[in-house]
Amino acid sequence: MKITVKKLSELHKPAHNIRRHSEKQLTEYIRSIEMFGQVKPLVVAEDGEIIAGNGLYEALLRMGRETCDCYVMVGLTDVQKKKLMMADNKVVALLAEGVDRNLHPERYTIAKDTSPSSRRAWIEISLVSPPRAVLACRPPRGGRG
Repeated sequence: MKITVKKLSELHKPAHNIRRHSEKQLTEYIRSIEMFGQVKPLVVAEDGEIIAGNGLYEALLRMGRETCDCYVMVGLTDVQKKKLMMADNKVVALLAEGVDRNLHPERYTIAKDTSPSSRRAWIEISLVSPPRAVLACRPPRGGRG
């Protein structure tokens, strides 16, 4: 799949976003981007609707960025877009459950909010010893893991 650079002003969140991001999560996204750059492209439909990566998009906007890397999915129906959004969120949740915290237990924290007041579940994985970052449930690059 080819990565395309898109203007953030050409992208938009879906009308009914499946997942919500807390201020803490957005702060961690920003820290990660500052340290490592954008390591994961957004997934967008050809009309600019964000299918996966709404939290990353919000963080990039807050940082004053004008462009981002994207995978552009062409020809998806509304049903296919929704299924891809749901699948992406499910994969993130499964990755969070599968983190081997026994490998370096001092380095990982996992926060999960499924309270009735939140209406949406979210999962966050953070490195707690410097450098502090959220890396889409992946270990840090450059042999730091």
